[in-house]
Amino acid sequence: MIQSHGVTDIGCVRTKNEDRIFLDESLGLFIISDGMGGHSHGEMAAELAISTMQYYLESSRDRLDVTWPFGYNFELSIDANRMATAIQLANRQVWKQAEQAPEFAGMGTTIAAIIANGGNITVGNVGDSRVYLWQVVPCSK
Repeated sequence: MIQSHGVTDIGCVRTKNEDRIFLDESLGLFIISDGMGGHSHGEMAAELAISTMQYYLESSRDRLDVTWPFGYNFELSIDANRMATAIQLANRQVWKQAEQAPEFAGMGTTIAAIIANGGNITVGNVGDSRVYLWQVVPCSK
């Protein structure tokens, strides 16, 4: 059984919180996105990145006929390929949004994500958000 909790903090410098968290224990999917403060619409970039990743990772969870728009790396596990594809799709969506209007120019976000599938953990990150520690605690019966 996985239990997760998420908290964000605005910090001491910014006036608004651009962090976004997605935690879904049933999917084994956990994503933290931190909009780039000081840039335009970081909160929008963070939300868009999470929703894009969530959609792809949910829709590719049980299908072996998944589309790999960026190719498939046979040296990686299926979940690692899913994670890499989800991150690249999120990047593509943020870039597309940034091109829509001048006020969106320069928007961006970081990503730290985990897929927990059985006894395997796949970690992906972009930017200065990272996954430092996870702990497996045996269940007592």
